[in-house]
Amino acid sequence: MGQNELQTGLGRGGNVIGSATPQEIYLWAFKVHIGLIHRNASLKVDIRSPSSPFFWEIGDFGSEIWLFRRLYQVWSMGGTICPDPFGTVLRSRALTRAPSFDFVHNLQSGTLFFQLGEEVVFVALYDKGALASSNVAEQLEYHRDFLSTAPSQDGDDLGWAAQRVWACETAYFLYRARTGFSYVSSEESFTAVPDLFRPAPRSSDAEEYARFCLSFGLKLETFGGEAGHHYSNSLRKTSAV
Repeated sequence: MGQNELQTGLGRGGNVIGSATPQEIYLWAFKVHIGLIHRNASLKVDIRSPSSPFFWEIGDFGSEIWLFRRLYQVWSMGGTICPDPFGTVLRSRALTRAPSFDFVHNLQSGTLFFQLGEEVVFVALYDKGALASSNVAEQLEYHRDFLSTAPSQDGDDLGWAAQRVWACETAYFLYRARTGFSYVSSEESFTAVPDLFRPAPRSSDAEEYARFCLSFGLKLETFGGEAGHHYSNSLRKTSAV
């Protein structure tokens, strides 16, 4: 499936994500990420002033834009990208009881979260697939077990909140563990050099995490260190988990 077919099908509400490969989903999500970087970089600090500086400079994200272009070029030629997908693509049945749409883009961690109908997709752009071998998917199922006992009238609100909490905590872990990487590249291949050991994330910081949560529509009410946080929903009146 081509990127245009995937993007057009999703735009029309079609269930095309099911037939896409993990690499195709990864590159589509990366394309969304780059597009939002360009969009956000056009925003001025003071929109009333023509001379106001921009929030961000595109040059600050030059390496990310270069990486997307390189991966897309190799993929479009039918070349080899390793790992495949280059990051992590996690897909699961949504926690909400009714089909819905949701989207979160976190620039700091290079992660995107989607709910597309009855399915959720979490994409990590820069972890070289490390998240796929972790227990993150099992953590989402833990939330599902808890929600199975919730009153039916609260199911969708709690499911929405639980998905965002899961995505937020996962993204923050990746943000704290993010490092650079080396690569080997040729005209028809791009390979990330594997790490000799998995980098340990730096410690959680309460103020940093409180700010981080806002992009997921969450307000951090109680900071628990590495785990055990409590949240409220900053977008609705319903409490989160």
